[in-house]
Amino acid sequence: MAVTDFLGYTDVKSFTVTRNYNNAPVIDKNQIFAINDHATLQTEVGIVKANDIDGDPFSYTITKILPDISQANTFEIDTTTGQLTLYTALNAKEIDSYTLTVSVFDGISRTSADVIVQVLDENHPPEITIKHLEIGDHATINTSLGRPLTVTDLDPNDPISYTITQITPNPLTKTFLIDPDIGGLTLNVQLNAKEVQFYTL
Repeated sequence: MAVTDFLGYTDVKSFTVTRNYNNAPVIDKNQIFAINDHATLQTEVGIVKANDIDGDPFSYTITKILPDISQANTFEIDTTTGQLTLYTALNAKEIDSYTLTVSVFDGISRTSADVIVQVLDENHPPEITIKHLEIGDHATINTSLGRPLTVTDLDPNDPISYTITQITPNPLTKTFLIDPDIGGLTLNVQLNAKEVQFYTL
C-alpha cells in the first residue's frame, strides 16, 4: 500500500491479510441408540458421532433430556469422546424412548442435535418369596398344604407356571405335587415323621 502527501512524497508499506474462518463442528444426523431396561448403571449406550472439518478439538454436553419426569440426569456423556452412559435405572413400561439434545463446542462455534435412545422392554424373571409350611404325619393323601410361595412379576401379562424341580430327601418320590397354575401344594404319599422330619422343595 502506498501513501502520497501533497508534496509528492510517497511511503509504501506491505501487510498480509489472513482469513480466519471457523467451521462449526457437526453432529451426525438421525442417531438412534437402544438399551434394555435391565441395564445396570454406567452401562455404555453408544458414542455420539460428530466431526469438525477444521480439525479443531471439541467437547460434548447434554443440554436437555426428554421426557425427564424426575429432572434427573438419566444419561451422561463423556465430554471428550461422546460416549453415552446410563446414569439412572430404566423402566420401558414407563418411558420407552428418550430424546437427548447434544451440543458440541469447539471453543468458537456450537452446534446442537437430537439423538434418540430407545428403551427395550426385556422380560423380567418372576421373584419368589418362600414361606415354610407344616403338616402332620397323620395327614391323608391329597391334603392341601396351601401355597408355599408368593410370586411377583414386573411383567403383569406374562403367564406363570409352577413346577417342583427337586425334593430332598427322597428325590425320586413325588412326595408333594404342585398345581402348575396357582402353585398350591398337595400331599401325594403318606408321611412318617419318625423317618423324615422335614422336606426341602
